[in-house]
Amino acid sequence: MYHYMSQVFNPYTFDYKKYIYESYGLTEMPSKMDDRLFVLDDTILNQKEGIRIEKNCKFVEIFKAGSQKYRLFKEIEGNDITYYLLGETDPLVVMEYSYNEINNPIIGLENKSIWNHRWYKGLLRYFIENYVLSKKVKMISDRILTIKGFKFWKTLFEDLKKTHQMFVLDINTKKIVKIETGRELERYYESGKSNFRFVIEKS
Repeated sequence: MYHYMSQVFNPYTFDYKKYIYESYGLTEMPSKMDDRLFVLDDTILNQKEGIRIEKNCKFVEIFKAGSQKYRLFKEIEGNDITYYLLGETDPLVVMEYSYNEINNPIIGLENKSIWNHRWYKGLLRYFIENYVLSKKVKMISDRILTIKGFKFWKTLFEDLKKTHQMFVLDINTKKIVKIETGRELERYYESGKSNFRFVIEKS
């Protein structure tokens, strides 16, 4: 339970419409697609979304990260597949990872969006390293890789270089080059953000 306005907050009985009006001056709850980060970053509204996930998404399993346990849910909308981690006993969304399954220029999982709650730093990377990439799949960076996104991929490379291989895919020539060092990764990113995509898979 959380405290809101000095009262114990029950996410299942809370008046979200009143909260959104008093806090933001809005008369309607933002929809799932209106502003994703706005909803997830607000710890109160985040749990409204968590309740939606509990009701509408498929429960997969209990996911363990060290001594902590989370509930893993999966949602499929068209070509988009999204995984959510929720608290073990509450609807707080602590991680979101979505991707598309593609077969061109290579077969793999193309990252679409990633999000990690500020209270659970590192959980997203732990999930990707120990769940998504524990299987024999190719994970591919998205088309527009931000500086923050690049740092995420560089950390993946450093964490998994003993068990996984990383490549750079030239979108124009379809040529794939294996990456051996973090500096090589930086060079490709700096030389052409739109021309190259990073790819990682289990060795």
